[in-house]
Amino acid sequence: RDTNFDLTGDYAIQIPLQRTNVFGRGVYRLNDDVRAFAEVGFNHIESAAILSRTAVNARETTNVPGVPYNASFVTPQMAALLAQRPDPKAPFALRIASPLDFPEREIAFSRDMYRVLTGLEGRLMDKWDWSASYSYSHLSTTEVQRGDISRRTFVEASTPSATDPTKCASGNPRCVLITSLTNWSPALVDFLRVDNISSTSITEKILSGQITGDLFELPAGPLGIALGAEYRSVSSADNPAPVL
Repeated sequence: RDTNFDLTGDYAIQIPLQRTNVFGRGVYRLNDDVRAFAEVGFNHIESAAILSRTAVNARETTNVPGVPYNASFVTPQMAALLAQRPDPKAPFALRIASPLDFPEREIAFSRDMYRVLTGLEGRLMDKWDWSASYSYSHLSTTEVQRGDISRRTFVEASTPSATDPTKCASGNPRCVLITSLTNWSPALVDFLRVDNISSTSITEKILSGQITGDLFELPAGPLGIALGAEYRSVSSADNPAPVL
């Protein structure tokens, strides 16, 4: 059952952002017809903020069961509602704001991007302009989320043992049963809280060459031509936190 709650009062209108940009370009004339050039670019971004407490969103998914009908926090009133369903023993979903005992969330984001380009350019026979270059670019991001609640862990802490209702059915010695949705002990907060670190990286390599010039004259002017070729390689890796 969904309940109405509003935690947006704890959100910042704009979170802090630090950005560093560096760019440089150099050209060296090898002779009258050929020049070497190089470019270097770097960008770094950091951002962090504190958000409202996380909301529990426990529901059945492809790899996580729903909250059991006999969850350790089910009150007689909740049990009466659950018993009115077509299948009284079916799992159910729950979405609530975590109690005040749970800490606020923290998020931090950082990104580094750099690009190196080098090549040659020049003029051939005073009629053809040509260039050849190679560039390497790499982007990496890291995102940290602190103070989340694992859906799987919440269900684990809600499922009592059939032989000992004071313990978790999983047998995990760290597991603390949830006996209330409004008051959580430090041990329960410690068990439910997860810190997620995710990273992404993208690498791009480009090798290109082109030549332009005039082939011959026509009555209305020269007939120009442009030819080029490019090889491009892009690879990426995404490493989300296991809970995410």
